[in-house]
Amino acid sequence: MKKGRLQSIYANDAESRVANIILKIVYAILAAYLVVIVVGAILGDMKLLLTTAAAILMLLIPWVMLMRGWLRASGDILVLNVLLVATIFATNGQGYHDIVTMTFPVIIVIASLLVPQRDFFWISLTTIGAVAWLVFGEAFGMFSPAPNTTPPFADFIMITVILLVAIIAVGMLTENIHRSSRIAEQEISSRKTIESELRYQSTHDSLTGIYNRAFFDEAMERMELEQQYPVSIIAADVDRLKRINDTQGHVMGDDLLYNVAQLLASVFRSDDVLARIGGDEFAILLPRTDPETVTRVVNRVQTIILEYNKSHPDQAIQLSIGYSTSAQGNLIAAYKVADEEMYADKLKRRK
Repeated sequence: MKKGRLQSIYANDAESRVANIILKIVYAILAAYLVVIVVGAILGDMKLLLTTAAAILMLLIPWVMLMRGWLRASGDILVLNVLLVATIFATNGQGYHDIVTMTFPVIIVIASLLVPQRDFFWISLTTIGAVAWLVFGEAFGMFSPAPNTTPPFADFIMITVILLVAIIAVGMLTENIHRSSRIAEQEISSRKTIESELRYQSTHDSLTGIYNRAFFDEAMERMELEQQYPVSIIAADVDRLKRINDTQGHVMGDDLLYNVAQLLASVFRSDDVLARIGGDEFAILLPRTDPETVTRVVNRVQTIILEYNKSHPDQAIQLSIGYSTSAQGNLIAAYKVADEEMYADKLKRRK
Protein backbone atom coordinates (compact mmCIF):
# COMPACT_ATOMS: atom_id res chain seq x y z
CA MET A 1 0.00 0.00 0.00
CA LYS A 2 1.50 3.31 -1.05
CA LYS A 3 1.58 6.35 1.18
CA GLY A 4 -0.46 8.33 -1.32
CA ARG A 5 -3.35 5.85 -1.01
CA LEU A 6 -3.46 6.28 2.77
CA GLN A 7 -3.38 10.06 2.38
CA SER A 8 -6.43 9.80 0.12
CA ILE A 9 -8.24 7.78 2.81
CA TYR A 10 -7.15 9.98 5.72
CA ALA A 11 -7.35 13.67 4.81
CA ASN A 12 -6.17 14.73 8.26
CA ASP A 13 -2.36 14.91 8.39
CA ALA A 14 -2.14 13.48 11.93
CA GLU A 15 -4.40 10.53 11.03
CA SER A 16 -2.45 9.90 7.84
CA ARG A 17 0.79 9.79 9.84
CA VAL A 18 -0.65 7.28 12.35
CA ALA A 19 -2.04 5.17 9.49
CA ASN A 20 1.42 4.96 7.93
CA ILE A 21 2.91 3.90 11.26
CA ILE A 22 0.28 1.14 11.60
CA LEU A 23 1.04 -0.06 8.08
CA LYS A 24 4.81 -0.19 8.75
CA ILE A 25 4.26 -2.11 11.99
CA VAL A 26 1.92 -4.57 10.24
CA TYR A 27 4.64 -5.26 7.68
CA ALA A 28 7.30 -5.57 10.41
CA ILE A 29 5.16 -8.04 12.39
CA LEU A 30 4.37 -9.96 9.22
CA ALA A 31 8.10 -10.27 8.51
CA ALA A 32 8.63 -11.48 12.09
CA TYR A 33 5.89 -14.11 11.71
CA LEU A 34 7.47 -15.36 8.48
CA VAL A 35 10.78 -15.77 10.29
CA VAL A 36 8.98 -17.74 13.01
CA ILE A 37 7.46 -19.98 10.32
CA VAL A 38 10.92 -20.64 8.93
CA VAL A 39 12.17 -21.52 12.42
CA GLY A 40 9.13 -23.74 13.00
CA ALA A 41 9.74 -25.53 9.70
CA ILE A 42 13.39 -26.13 10.63
CA LEU A 43 12.41 -27.50 14.03
CA GLY A 44 9.48 -29.48 12.62
CA ASP A 45 7.18 -27.85 15.20
CA MET A 46 3.71 -28.20 13.66
CA LYS A 47 1.97 -26.41 16.56
CA LEU A 48 4.25 -23.40 16.07
CA LEU A 49 3.60 -23.41 12.33
CA LEU A 50 -0.19 -23.54 12.69
CA THR A 51 -0.26 -20.90 15.41
CA THR A 52 1.91 -18.54 13.36
CA ALA A 53 -0.16 -19.12 10.22
CA ALA A 54 -3.29 -18.23 12.19
CA ALA A 55 -1.53 -15.11 13.49
CA ILE A 56 -0.72 -14.05 9.91
CA LEU A 57 -4.37 -14.43 8.94
CA MET A 58 -5.37 -12.39 11.99
CA LEU A 59 -3.10 -9.58 10.73
CA LEU A 60 -5.51 -9.14 7.83
CA ILE A 61 -8.16 -7.78 10.22
CA PRO A 62 -6.33 -4.57 11.22
CA TRP A 63 -5.03 -4.19 7.65
CA VAL A 64 -8.57 -4.30 6.22
CA MET A 65 -9.80 -1.89 8.90
CA LEU A 66 -6.95 0.47 8.04
CA MET A 67 -7.90 0.43 4.37
CA ARG A 68 -11.53 1.19 5.24
CA GLY A 69 -10.60 4.24 7.28
CA TRP A 70 -11.23 2.72 10.73
CA LEU A 71 -8.04 4.06 12.20
CA ARG A 72 -8.74 3.71 15.92
CA ALA A 73 -10.16 0.18 15.60
CA SER A 74 -7.24 -0.84 13.38
CA GLY A 75 -4.67 0.24 15.98
CA ASP A 76 -6.55 -1.43 18.84
CA ILE A 77 -7.01 -4.73 16.98
CA LEU A 78 -3.38 -4.80 15.84
CA VAL A 79 -2.08 -4.38 19.40
CA LEU A 80 -4.50 -6.96 20.77
CA ASN A 81 -3.56 -9.32 17.93
CA VAL A 82 0.12 -9.20 18.87
CA LEU A 83 -0.72 -9.53 22.57
CA LEU A 84 -2.94 -12.56 21.98
CA VAL A 85 -0.41 -14.32 19.75
CA ALA A 86 2.43 -13.68 22.21
CA THR A 87 0.32 -15.02 25.08
CA ILE A 88 -0.59 -18.17 23.11
CA PHE A 89 3.04 -18.75 22.15
CA ALA A 90 4.14 -18.39 25.78
CA THR A 91 1.30 -20.61 27.06
CA ASN A 92 2.25 -23.37 24.61
CA GLY A 93 5.92 -22.79 25.31
CA GLN A 94 7.81 -22.17 28.53
CA GLY A 95 5.17 -19.93 30.16
CA TYR A 96 6.41 -16.66 31.61
CA HIS A 97 9.99 -17.94 31.09
CA ASP A 98 9.45 -18.09 27.34
CA ILE A 99 11.48 -15.80 25.08
CA VAL A 100 8.27 -14.48 23.50
CA THR A 101 7.41 -12.63 26.73
CA MET A 102 10.04 -10.09 25.60
CA THR A 103 7.37 -8.80 23.23
CA PHE A 104 5.20 -7.47 26.08
CA PRO A 105 7.26 -4.26 26.54
CA VAL A 106 7.28 -3.90 22.74
CA ILE A 107 3.48 -4.15 22.76
CA ILE A 108 3.31 -1.25 25.23
CA VAL A 109 5.54 0.84 22.95
CA ILE A 110 3.45 -0.01 19.89
CA ALA A 111 0.25 0.84 21.78
CA SER A 112 1.67 4.25 22.75
CA LEU A 113 2.18 4.93 19.03
CA LEU A 114 -1.12 3.71 17.67
CA VAL A 115 -3.98 4.08 20.13
CA PRO A 116 -5.61 7.05 21.92
CA GLN A 117 -4.79 7.67 25.58
CA ARG A 118 -8.00 6.12 26.87
CA ASP A 119 -7.40 2.91 24.83
CA PHE A 120 -3.73 2.82 25.86
CA PHE A 121 -4.78 2.57 29.51
CA TRP A 122 -6.94 -0.51 29.14
CA ILE A 123 -4.56 -2.15 26.66
CA SER A 124 -1.80 -1.72 29.26
CA LEU A 125 -4.08 -3.37 31.83
CA THR A 126 -4.78 -6.21 29.38
CA THR A 127 -1.04 -6.72 28.91
CA ILE A 128 -0.59 -6.92 32.69
CA GLY A 129 -3.49 -9.40 32.71
CA ALA A 130 -1.69 -11.57 30.13
CA VAL A 131 1.42 -11.58 32.34
CA ALA A 132 -0.75 -12.51 35.33
CA TRP A 133 -2.23 -15.41 33.31
CA LEU A 134 1.21 -16.77 32.50
CA VAL A 135 2.44 -16.48 36.09
CA PHE A 136 -0.60 -17.62 38.05
CA GLY A 137 -1.95 -19.96 35.37
CA GLU A 138 1.25 -21.97 35.64
CA ALA A 139 1.30 -21.67 39.42
CA PHE A 140 -2.26 -23.04 39.78
CA GLY A 141 -1.81 -25.76 37.17
CA MET A 142 -4.07 -24.25 34.50
CA PHE A 143 -1.37 -25.13 31.96
CA SER A 144 1.96 -26.84 32.08
CA PRO A 145 5.00 -25.16 30.52
CA ALA A 146 6.83 -27.18 27.90
CA PRO A 147 10.49 -28.06 28.44
CA ASN A 148 12.97 -25.83 26.67
CA THR A 149 14.23 -27.95 23.77
CA THR A 150 14.75 -25.05 21.34
CA PRO A 151 18.23 -25.05 19.75
CA PRO A 152 20.42 -22.00 20.54
CA PHE A 153 20.30 -20.75 16.94
CA ALA A 154 16.47 -20.70 17.05
CA ASP A 155 16.52 -18.75 20.33
CA PHE A 156 18.98 -16.30 18.81
CA ILE A 157 16.78 -15.78 15.74
CA MET A 158 13.65 -15.28 17.84
CA ILE A 159 15.37 -12.78 20.16
CA THR A 160 16.84 -10.93 17.17
CA VAL A 161 13.43 -10.69 15.49
CA ILE A 162 11.81 -9.37 18.69
CA LEU A 163 14.59 -6.82 19.10
CA LEU A 164 14.28 -5.70 15.47
CA VAL A 165 10.54 -5.14 15.88
CA ALA A 166 11.27 -3.22 19.09
CA ILE A 167 13.90 -1.11 17.30
CA ILE A 168 11.44 -0.32 14.50
CA ALA A 169 8.70 0.60 16.98
CA VAL A 170 10.98 2.77 19.13
CA GLY A 171 12.42 4.40 16.00
CA MET A 172 8.96 5.32 14.78
CA LEU A 173 8.00 6.54 18.27
CA THR A 174 11.07 8.77 18.36
CA GLU A 175 10.37 10.04 14.86
CA ASN A 176 6.77 10.77 15.83
CA ILE A 177 7.91 12.69 18.92
CA HIS A 178 10.42 14.70 16.90
CA ARG A 179 7.84 15.43 14.22
CA SER A 180 5.30 16.56 16.81
CA SER A 181 7.97 18.72 18.41
CA ARG A 182 8.83 20.32 15.06
CA ILE A 183 5.17 20.94 14.30
CA ALA A 184 4.70 22.51 17.74
CA GLU A 185 7.74 24.73 17.23
CA GLN A 186 6.47 25.79 13.80
CA GLU A 187 3.03 26.57 15.24
CA ILE A 188 4.57 28.59 18.08
CA SER A 189 6.79 30.47 15.63
CA SER A 190 3.84 31.08 13.31
CA ARG A 191 1.69 32.28 16.22
CA LYS A 192 4.44 34.63 17.38
CA THR A 193 4.78 35.99 13.84
CA ILE A 194 1.03 36.56 13.58
CA GLU A 195 0.94 38.20 17.00
CA SER A 196 3.86 40.42 16.05
CA GLU A 197 2.15 41.41 12.79
CA LEU A 198 -1.13 42.15 14.58
CA ARG A 199 0.69 44.17 17.22
CA TYR A 200 2.51 46.12 14.50
CA GLN A 201 -0.72 46.77 12.59
CA SER A 202 -2.47 47.96 15.76
CA THR A 203 0.27 50.50 16.55
CA HIS A 204 1.43 51.68 13.11
CA ASP A 205 -0.06 53.69 10.30
CA SER A 206 -0.54 51.49 7.23
CA LEU A 207 0.36 54.22 4.72
CA THR A 208 3.48 55.76 6.21
CA GLY A 209 4.76 52.97 8.47
CA ILE A 210 5.16 55.30 11.47
CA TYR A 211 3.13 55.11 14.69
CA ASN A 212 -0.62 55.78 14.69
CA ARG A 213 -2.87 57.84 16.95
CA ALA A 214 -3.56 54.98 19.37
CA PHE A 215 0.13 54.43 20.04
CA PHE A 216 0.71 58.18 20.35
CA ASP A 217 -1.96 58.45 23.07
CA GLU A 218 -0.52 55.45 24.92
CA ALA A 219 2.98 56.94 24.69
CA MET A 220 1.75 60.19 26.26
CA GLU A 221 0.25 58.29 29.18
CA ARG A 222 3.42 56.23 29.58
CA MET A 223 5.69 59.29 29.61
CA GLU A 224 3.52 60.92 32.25
CA LEU A 225 3.66 57.81 34.43
CA GLU A 226 7.42 57.39 33.94
CA GLN A 227 8.02 61.11 34.62
CA GLN A 228 10.20 61.59 31.55
CA TYR A 229 10.06 65.37 31.90
CA PRO A 230 10.65 67.77 30.35
CA VAL A 231 8.59 66.45 27.44
CA SER A 232 8.32 68.47 24.26
CA ILE A 233 5.55 67.97 21.71
CA ILE A 234 5.58 68.98 18.05
CA ALA A 235 2.39 69.22 15.98
CA ALA A 236 2.72 69.35 12.20
CA ASP A 237 0.15 69.62 9.43
CA VAL A 238 0.74 69.05 5.70
CA ASP A 239 -0.45 72.08 3.73
CA ARG A 240 -2.32 71.79 0.43
CA LEU A 241 -3.03 68.05 0.80
CA LYS A 242 -6.71 68.40 -0.12
CA ARG A 243 -5.83 70.46 -3.19
CA ILE A 244 -3.30 67.84 -4.31
CA ASN A 245 -5.83 65.03 -3.80
CA ASP A 246 -8.45 66.96 -5.83
CA THR A 247 -6.17 68.07 -8.69
CA GLN A 248 -3.54 65.31 -8.92
CA GLY A 249 -5.26 62.31 -7.36
CA HIS A 250 -5.03 60.49 -4.05
CA VAL A 251 -1.97 58.54 -5.18
CA MET A 252 0.02 61.78 -5.30
CA GLY A 253 -1.44 62.78 -1.94
CA ASP A 254 -0.41 59.44 -0.41
CA ASP A 255 3.10 59.83 -1.84
CA LEU A 256 3.31 63.27 -0.26
CA LEU A 257 2.31 61.93 3.16
CA TYR A 258 4.81 59.08 2.86
CA ASN A 259 7.63 61.47 1.93
CA VAL A 260 6.79 63.72 4.88
CA ALA A 261 6.91 60.75 7.25
CA GLN A 262 10.31 59.67 5.89
CA LEU A 263 11.76 63.16 6.23
CA LEU A 264 10.51 63.52 9.79
CA ALA A 265 11.77 60.03 10.71
CA SER A 266 15.27 61.05 9.58
CA VAL A 267 15.37 63.87 12.10
CA PHE A 268 14.13 62.36 15.35
CA ARG A 269 15.75 59.99 17.84
CA SER A 270 14.75 56.38 18.41
CA ASP A 271 13.25 57.38 21.79
CA ASP A 272 11.04 60.01 20.16
CA VAL A 273 7.52 59.00 19.12
CA LEU A 274 6.64 60.07 15.58
CA ALA A 275 3.00 59.41 14.71
CA ARG A 276 0.45 60.20 12.06
CA ILE A 277 -2.56 61.16 14.13
CA GLY A 278 -4.95 62.24 11.36
CA GLY A 279 -5.33 62.52 7.62
CA ASP A 280 -2.65 65.22 7.16
CA GLU A 281 -1.57 65.66 10.79
CA PHE A 282 1.60 64.44 12.44
CA ALA A 283 2.71 64.70 16.06
CA ILE A 284 5.99 63.99 17.79
CA LEU A 285 6.71 63.31 21.46
CA LEU A 286 10.25 64.12 22.58
CA PRO A 287 10.98 62.86 26.13
CA ARG A 288 13.59 64.71 28.21
CA THR A 289 13.71 67.59 25.74
CA ASP A 290 13.77 71.20 26.94
CA PRO A 291 12.43 74.25 25.00
CA GLU A 292 15.84 75.20 23.57
CA THR A 293 16.42 71.67 22.22
CA VAL A 294 12.98 71.37 20.62
CA THR A 295 13.50 74.75 18.94
CA ARG A 296 16.71 73.46 17.38
CA VAL A 297 14.93 70.28 16.29
CA VAL A 298 12.14 72.24 14.58
CA ASN A 299 14.73 74.40 12.81
CA ARG A 300 16.41 71.19 11.66
CA VAL A 301 13.08 69.91 10.28
CA GLN A 302 12.51 73.15 8.36
CA THR A 303 16.05 73.04 6.94
CA ILE A 304 15.62 69.46 5.72
CA ILE A 305 12.30 70.37 4.07
CA LEU A 306 13.96 73.30 2.27
CA GLU A 307 16.73 71.02 1.03
CA TYR A 308 14.21 68.45 -0.10
CA ASN A 309 12.11 71.03 -1.96
CA LYS A 310 15.18 72.29 -3.84
CA SER A 311 15.86 68.82 -5.24
CA HIS A 312 12.16 67.94 -5.69
CA PRO A 313 10.43 71.13 -6.85
CA ASP A 314 7.56 69.15 -8.40
CA GLN A 315 6.91 67.38 -5.07
CA ALA A 316 7.45 70.31 -2.70
CA ILE A 317 6.46 69.84 0.94
CA GLN A 318 4.92 72.56 3.07
CA LEU A 319 4.43 71.97 6.78
CA SER A 320 2.74 74.11 9.39
CA ILE A 321 4.48 73.44 12.71
CA GLY A 322 3.76 74.23 16.34
CA TYR A 323 5.49 73.01 19.48
CA SER A 324 5.49 73.32 23.25
CA THR A 325 7.20 71.84 26.30
CA SER A 326 5.77 70.46 29.53
CA ALA A 327 8.22 70.77 32.41
CA GLN A 328 6.11 68.80 34.89
CA GLY A 329 2.46 68.70 33.99
CA ASN A 330 -0.36 67.51 31.78
CA LEU A 331 0.89 66.42 28.34
CA ILE A 332 -2.59 66.72 26.83
CA ALA A 333 -2.57 70.42 27.68
CA ALA A 334 0.91 70.75 26.17
CA TYR A 335 -0.28 69.03 23.02
CA LYS A 336 -3.19 71.47 22.74
CA VAL A 337 -0.74 74.36 22.93
CA ALA A 338 1.40 72.85 20.19
CA ASP A 339 -1.69 72.23 18.07
CA GLU A 340 -2.85 75.86 18.50
CA GLU A 341 0.58 77.13 17.49
CA MET A 342 0.49 74.88 14.46
CA TYR A 343 -2.84 76.36 13.33
CA ALA A 344 -1.49 79.86 13.94
CA ASP A 345 1.47 79.01 11.70
CA LYS A 346 -0.92 77.68 9.05
CA LEU A 347 -3.00 80.92 9.11
CA LYS A 348 0.17 82.99 8.80
CA ARG A 349 1.21 80.95 5.75
CA ARG A 350 -2.16 81.45 4.11
CA LYS A 351 -1.99 85.23 4.59
